[in-house]
Amino acid sequence: MIFNIYAKAMAVLVKKPFVLWGISLLQIFLTGLAWTLFGIIPGVAMCLGWLLSTSMTLIFLHGYRGNRVNVLMLFDCFRDWSTIKRVLCGMGWMNLWIFLWALIPVVGWIFALIRVYRYRLTPYILMQEPNVAPTDAIKLSRERTEGWKSRMFGADVLIVVAVYVVVLILGLLARIRYIGALFGIVLFLFAIACFAFLPLFIGLVRAAFYEEIKAEANGSSRCPACGTYVHSKSAFCQNCGAPLHADPRAEGPSAPAVTEPEPPAAPAEEAAEEAEEAVEQAAEGAASAANDAEQALKNAEDAASDMLDEFNPEN
Repeated sequence: MIFNIYAKAMAVLVKKPFVLWGISLLQIFLTGLAWTLFGIIPGVAMCLGWLLSTSMTLIFLHGYRGNRVNVLMLFDCFRDWSTIKRVLCGMGWMNLWIFLWALIPVVGWIFALIRVYRYRLTPYILMQEPNVAPTDAIKLSRERTEGWKSRMFGADVLIVVAVYVVVLILGLLARIRYIGALFGIVLFLFAIACFAFLPLFIGLVRAAFYEEIKAEANGSSRCPACGTYVHSKSAFCQNCGAPLHADPRAEGPSAPAVTEPEPPAAPAEEAAEEAEEAVEQAAEGAASAANDAEQALKNAEDAASDMLDEFNPEN
């Protein structure tokens, strides 16, 4: 699952590296400018930062979906007062609860970290699901991320560990005499690449998790070829183009129905039927023999009676 999401996020980043990078730099610049101009009023700078970061989150989502992104999308959260109020209420409510959980002595940072992953879908819900109330966005995010928090945490940790391992290896190789300078240059270039593109990759990975979680919540099915969640009524996968349902027209003409002959009777049934017929024949023979015997007895009785009549002395 995690490596599949990595692959999809990297594919998007490879297609649009400089567009996303330029928009990300502009977002960082505007956020810094907001803190510079409104530093004496932290609330205003914080609200501007929430609006810009939510717009950037939406840009990553559009980029992950394969849609076209541009600089103007960075100001989507500023398009009208209702959107501004919705985003500020939802993001403020989310950060308030994270802050309150962090106030717990000793273990507060652990509970706050857990809430960060529970509420991670909040900005997506605020912008993509307008029927959800701003204060209910964290509740919906908490429900949907049930069973996904460990995966999202593992994806973030794996990125950090991978970068740390690469930096460590390159740092050790850079200490080798003569060729160490070459690895030092590679390490410098790797650090620049991480600084420029790693935030973009992380943003796309988070957008991918939102898509996966939402698709699972909506009961969508996975593509059998690439594993991407697709709508149950889709005919083809939007990621790899594989057909999702068998086309009945592609099947050959159905063969005519063949009437199978009745299977022969089982040996036991045949033996039973033969025995029954033999019993019936024997009964008929016995009845016929009994009639013959009865008739013979009658004839013998008549003959005996006639003989007695002949030897009767009175005659």
